[in-house]
Parts: sequence; structure tokens; C-alpha cells
Amino acid sequence: MPIAGRLQDRRGEDHARLSAAGTPRDPHRRPGLEWRIWEPVIKCGQQSLAVFCVGVFLSFVGHFVLSLSYGSVWAQIGVSLGGIAIMTAVAYYISWSKQQDKPSPKPAPAAAS
Repeated sequence: MPIAGRLQDRRGEDHARLSAAGTPRDPHRRPGLEWRIWEPVIKCGQQSLAVFCVGVFLSFVGHFVLSLSYGSVWAQIGVSLGGIAIMTAVAYYISWSKQQDKPSPKPAPAAAS
């Protein structure tokens, strides 16, 4: 078998191992993920497509802002923190918007006496 064929076989094995390693086997064994400090990270993961799209747009905006400034470390830190805050706000907004779209539960009918 040529070397390229063996490398492709290995890539598939490596991908399978990485997928299995990243899959939570027992979610109850991760009490640290329930801490409130991780809530924004989890919310961004739940709304990953919207966060990704906004992040692509913000990367161009950030590049433009940094090209207009002197490119100091403080400008870079400000652009990075601003981008993270905007992406987190978008994730919370999308999550809130999806909750608003769900129909409200109907009240139970009153019992006839």
C-alpha cells in the first residue's frame, strides 16, 4: 500500500479517537461546568453558528479599528474584549429570541363541579 493510503487510514483513526475523547461519557461527573462563570461560554456554544458569523464580521471590524489606531497593546486588548462581549451578547439575545418564539403553555382546564 502506498504511503499516502496509509496516512489517510491513520487520519480516520485519529479523527475517531479525538471524537471519542471529546464526547462526554457521564455528564454528571462534570460539576465544574455548572459554575456560573462558565455560563457565557456554554451559551456561546449553544448558539455557535450565530456567534461564528458575528465573529467573522467582527474580525474585519477589529482589523479596521486596529489599522486606524497605533496598534498598541491596549487597543488590541480593547478590541478583543469588545469582540468577546459582543459575541456573548449575541448568543444571549439569540437564546432569548428562541424562547420568545416558543408557544406559551396552555392553562389546564378547570375541573367541573
